[in-house]
Amino acid sequence: MSLDLIINFYQANHHNGRKRLEILDKADLKLKVLNMLVRALHDLEDINNKKYLRLEARLKEIGRMLGGWIKETHKF
Repeated sequence: MSLDLIINFYQANHHNGRKRLEILDKADLKLKVLNMLVRALHDLEDINNKKYLRLEARLKEIGRMLGGWIKETHKF
């Protein structure tokens, strides 16, 4: 899942316009699923609070960066 997300980022970096937005939308969906899986791991107590909070903070930052990239791409 996270490897697919990284691949999407590299693909988007090599495209412009509508194609880039399509790839970024796929990345956004994968990021949302990854967030949900991390939350489920925490709810099932497979990861402790410290690890969960660290992962959640990193995923939020990636989400902010991705959102900015999508917003910037919409301008062109």
